[in-house]
Amino acid sequence: MKRIFLIIIIVAAFSMISASFAGEKTSKGEKELNTEQFVPLYVDLSIAAEQFLEDSLKLAEVQDSIFAAHKISRKAFDDFRAKMDSEPEKWTQVWNKIVKELEQRDKEATKKKMGKKK
Repeated sequence: MKRIFLIIIIVAAFSMISASFAGEKTSKGEKELNTEQFVPLYVDLSIAAEQFLEDSLKLAEVQDSIFAAHKISRKAFDDFRAKMDSEPEKWTQVWNKIVKELEQRDKEATKKKMGKKK
């Protein structure tokens, strides 16, 4: 559980960094991000932030590849986050989904580690 809160704190720091990219233009016709797209993207970015905390250049590179893999721009991500900031009730629901996804991935990683020890 401590790990999940650490990841959330790291991601909050990442959010501040990604705000510096807010000037990036959204391509025409880009659809607005929804919760189902945001949660796994946010979780992937959180995990990357934890893994590459000491190497900001590598972190930025990995973040770019995560955005590309999800086919979502930083602008769409930042716009969704800003929208949620203005709707605290919905943001709470999104955070709950993020925590649930982090816990699920943590369980899966633990199972894989346990399987390798056999």
